[in-house]
Amino acid sequence: MENGAGISESVQAFNDLDHLIPDGRYSPVGEVWMIPDMETFTVLPYTQNSAVMLCDFQTADKKPWEACVRTFLKKIVKQAEAMGYFAQCAIESEFYLLKMKDDELKPYDETYYSSVAGMDATDKVISEIIACLEAMGVSVEKYHPEYGPGQHEVVIHYSDPLKAADTHVIVKDAIKGVAANNGLVASFMPKPFTDKSGSGAHLHISLFDEKGKNLLHDANGHYELSPTGYHFIGGVLAHLKGLLG
Repeated sequence: MENGAGISESVQAFNDLDHLIPDGRYSPVGEVWMIPDMETFTVLPYTQNSAVMLCDFQTADKKPWEACVRTFLKKIVKQAEAMGYFAQCAIESEFYLLKMKDDELKPYDETYYSSVAGMDATDKVISEIIACLEAMGVSVEKYHPEYGPGQHEVVIHYSDPLKAADTHVIVKDAIKGVAANNGLVASFMPKPFTDKSGSGAHLHISLFDEKGKNLLHDANGHYELSPTGYHFIGGVLAHLKGLLG
């Protein structure tokens, strides 16, 4: 565990279609090391005998690898806290449940937004998903059918930024796994259907000082936002291109 496991650095050079980017920065030549974070150890109830641990990437000389997004997030959180900003984050995960019909993947149901019919149509698989997540120690705050047919949303309780990011990864894998066990496909694609609503991963961020004061709120401010709140929004807009990749 201490030394981790080696893997090709090209793991960070695959596109969304699982193709290696030609002439990219990282190639199959070169190795980095995955160092597991024992605190993330989680048994996966939707499998027979498996568990997961999330890892940080290190180089052979045990230095943080430049392409390790988990290490980068830790660095940013530390910098923010040194400035007096303590964040709490929560993510809403939207996804489609799909079934194979006439050799095509189609929505599992044709029900409406937040409808009882939508909950009834997917009660078995959604109940299994929520039970699975809770067994994994994930706190599910809310669930409801979304706007698109066969589209659903699960909201996870807020936590610190690293925990929220780690949880988001295992939540998506768990939902896909439970869906597969039921003969379905769970898709988190932003726009799987051109004529239906898209799916998002809505990130909610709160900022507090070390005493727990909400730094984004000002009862007397325009829209009840503090100057810090407006600067925060301005920073998001200024870095929007980078945030969207």
